Formats: sequence, structure tokens, C-alpha cells
Amino acid sequence: MNHTFHILQTWYPARDDTDWVLALISSTQGSSYRKAGAMMLIGGQGQALGIVSGGCLEGDLKVKALRVMQTGEPLTTSYDLEASDEPGWQPAIGCGGRIDITLFPVTKSNDYLKLDQALEYLNSKQNVFWTSDPELKVQFVSEREQIDENALFIPLVAPIHLLVLGGGMDAIPVAEAAARLGWQVTVNDARTAYGRQEFFPSVCVRDYRLDDFPMAELAKHDAVVVMHHNLDMDAAGLSLLRHSQTKYIGLLGPEHRKQKIIALAQLTPDLLPCPVAGPIGLDLGGDLPESIALSVLAEIQAVYHGKTAQSHSGLFDFAG
Repeated sequence: MNHTFHILQTWYPARDDTDWVLALISSTQGSSYRKAGAMMLIGGQGQALGIVSGGCLEGDLKVKALRVMQTGEPLTTSYDLEASDEPGWQPAIGCGGRIDITLFPVTKSNDYLKLDQALEYLNSKQNVFWTSDPELKVQFVSEREQIDENALFIPLVAPIHLLVLGGGMDAIPVAEAAARLGWQVTVNDARTAYGRQEFFPSVCVRDYRLDDFPMAELAKHDAVVVMHHNLDMDAAGLSLLRHSQTKYIGLLGPEHRKQKIIALAQLTPDLLPCPVAGPIGLDLGGDLPESIALSVLAEIQAVYHGKTAQSHSGLFDFAG
């Protein structure tokens, strides 16, 4: 997992087991795989948590991290990703950019650069910025504008928390693919033949009755997919979401089924925190559960990040 939350979650229990170095992209020029603020943690036993490139820089960073562990001093290194005939540490990559990366020792004596506190923010779903000045004085701020232009920073954005209401076979690729994306995923189904942990090994499985679903649990979720394949249960699921603040509600099935379920639930649009996406997902083609899962998660990703779900190249017009 390369999300900051998962990096810190993996590092924290092992923080005193070996030496650690934080590798942080401090600036970029031109094209680069990741941007300023991207981070990884490198351990003294060969651990590499996270990525700062597509894999072309990490090997060299491990070597430099050993030097930082030995000296206890930060080190800044630059990588020119232009295609070049000049000899050097790397083959010509041709991305056309330049990346500056600073490596810091992470030790108990420097309070782990307050990365343990950063994990606390993410655990509580507070989106803030970790920022440090050249003296390694770390603080947390709520807005990017509060960071000095020369300061280093890491955006701390909690991963999407997805709730899947319904644990049938077609929920498996939705839940498992979301987990692979680094999302936190909960599957809930009170029916004993559905939503079994062995069907969903990578996610949290619950068996709450919808009328007993804990409000504190409901409040954790950013997106909800309702897919019980049962009209009454789907209606109860939608009704439950009146009490949530979710940014996305998706309902499996065609438009006429959605209208029937909304009527069963005795809902009007103003009673829900957001519109109901149904039919669910982006129009990507394919009718197998895996294809549907891809279209659903792509739509959630776009909604959550406020994106248009259009082609980056502009070669394809999906609006027509």
C-alpha cells in the first residue's frame, strides 16, 4: 500500500525495531511520476514503505538512506529524468523532469519527526499538512496557504472509507479492488449466507441488521454502495443513509428499480446527504462483476476528488 495512512500504519509498530529514514519529494520541475509532498519510509533491514517514483529511483534512495542512518544528518539529492547520453547512476528515463528528494533520519531522539502524530490525524480522519522547516521543526497546519513556500510538507488525507451494504458474490470484486486501492472497506450483511469473512479476506465484515446499524460506525464512511439484490433491504439501506454524511451513494440496478426502492423507502432527495447514483458507476462497458466493480470505484474516485472522469489526453470525448 502506498497511501500515507498505510505507510505510517505499517511503520508505527516497527518504529523502534530498526533505523528509519523519511524520503520526501521536496520539489519537482517538469514531468514527474509523483509530486512534491510524496513520501516513503526506508528501513535499516531493507524495508521500503511507499514510492516516490515509478520504481526507478527507489533502489538508489535505499543506498543513500544507509548513509543518512550512519551520519544521522539529512541529505538532499536530485534526479534529472531527462533522456541523456551522460553516464550516471541511472539509464535515461525520458520523463522530462527533475526531482529533488530530501532524506531525514527518523528517530526517537527527534520525536520521529512527529510522524506518529501524523498517523493520529489520519486515524481520526482529519485532513491536515505535516510541514517542516530546515531546522526540522515540525508542525501541522490545516491549509496549504499556511505553509511557507520553501518549507517541506506532506499532505495528510485520510483514505476513502467505503461501506458496501450487501455481501453477495458481486460485492467481492468491489470490496477487494477498493482494498487494493488503499481504501478502508466495510462490508455489511446480516444474512448468514452472505458477507462471510472468508469471502472478503482483505476487508472488515459486519453483520448488523440495518435497523440496528450503529450511528458511530455509519459516520465513518465517505461512500456507500447498496447492493443487497433485495428490494426491501435496499430500501432499508437507503433509509439508513438519511443519518449519514456520505459524499456518494450508489445503488445497483437500473433506473426504474432505483425509483421503486426510493418509493419503498418513502424518501425524497432532500432527505439524503447526496444524490443517489443509479444506475451505478461510469459507462466503461462490460457486464461482469469485475467490470462493474471497476466502473463503480472509478465513479467514487472521481466524485471524492472532484474530478471529471475525462481522458487526460483529450483524444476521447466521452461527453458526446
